[in-house]
Amino acid sequence: MVGADKEKSEFLNVSKGYPLLCLEDTIFGMKDEVVEYSNVFFRGDRIKLEILDTYH
Repeated sequence: MVGADKEKSEFLNVSKGYPLLCLEDTIFGMKDEVVEYSNVFFRGDRIKLEILDTYH
């Protein structure tokens, strides 16, 4: 969780400091090189998380 800065608060139509869920993702290629990196921010009131436990 992070607080919305000025740019994110304006884009997501929330007040500055509003709690956001931050998802950071790095995808690696066949030679272990980074091929994609992203930082995505979600409003807590607009997202539903479902966690599945597949460990046996």
